[in-house]
Amino acid sequence: MRIAIFGAGGVGGYFGGRLAHAGKDVVFIARGDHLKAMQNGGLKVDSIAGDFHVARVEATDDPAAVGHADMVMVAVKLYDTDEAVRACAPLVGPVSTVASFQNGVTGGDALTAAFGPERVIGGTAAIAAMISAPGVLTHTGAIATIAFGEWDGIASPRAEALLGAFENAGVEATLAGDITAAIWSKFVFLSTFSAITCALRLPI
Repeated sequence: MRIAIFGAGGVGGYFGGRLAHAGKDVVFIARGDHLKAMQNGGLKVDSIAGDFHVARVEATDDPAAVGHADMVMVAVKLYDTDEAVRACAPLVGPVSTVASFQNGVTGGDALTAAFGPERVIGGTAAIAAMISAPGVLTHTGAIATIAFGEWDGIASPRAEALLGAFENAGVEATLAGDITAAIWSKFVFLSTFSAITCALRLPI
């Protein structure tokens, strides 16, 4: 399975890094100094779950140079979704699967509108991680989980294949029976804490 990570920040960088560290076929779509650092020195992750360094990673800012991927994981900020949809189009072929692992609840809808419902599954991730320096991610919390699944809850071969890839990489992954509920549950959680932290100007 060839997996393209569109966005190599806290979510894409961490989970894609875990997959790459386990020897999976992963390509990162990134930009700027972070991309250059990954191309020159790989990807380093400092994590409470165990530090690791992928000395050689495949990374580019040109999706067209990658070709079609079996799985495209979109992990950019939600406000970059429209641009990401346009940019990741060369990665999506006739049998590709695409999933949003962004905050919010509209990422999957945008992907479905662009690529068709048959190519899109739902996804959500829970992790506190960030780019602490070019080529370096810091995982700052104890949680690092990812969930995904077909919209109708069926355990499809493509979803099970992705689950197996994550489990083999040591990632706590769940094949969700109701991915819509999982996405909305995270949205409710974030909305609650965002209001409190914004009002008080304090971290959680």
